[in-house]
Amino acid sequence: MRMKALTLVSLAGLALAGCNAGSGTAADGSSASEAASSDSSDATATLDPLLASPQVGDIWAGELSAFSSYDFTSGADESKRSGKAYGLMRVVEVSDDRVTIITETGAWPEVRGAVGELRGDMAGITWDENERIPVNRSDFAQLVEEGKIAETRRIGGE
Repeated sequence: MRMKALTLVSLAGLALAGCNAGSGTAADGSSASEAASSDSSDATATLDPLLASPQVGDIWAGELSAFSSYDFTSGADESKRSGKAYGLMRVVEVSDDRVTIITETGAWPEVRGAVGELRGDMAGITWDENERIPVNRSDFAQLVEEGKIAETRRIGGE
């Protein structure tokens, strides 16, 4: 009888652990979606303040090839082609769950070129107004972690 009770307690513990993994009801009684929402709120709290509260006009330096369908490397010398292209992105629309960005028309083979542009006056930047790219706000932390968004800047509100 003691073994059976121990097994039931173990099974109950596994069931609760499974709930905390994102399906069903969590140990605190909240649904999995509430737990996931809480997790994304925690991630937002650790984000760069500009990503945590984006505004139209914010500029990001990052990997353009991770967002855009345009092949920025098509004209590049084959020895310099990595498949990745870096440059600037500008926020053109913000909603509760996503932002819409556009990219600059040029690109760099390495992230430091894009970061240098971001820190400069950006006077020579031209933007591709035709490709509007939606980005889920819930993906920001992962995009930063993966280096897809390297640095941010707010013009005028710095």
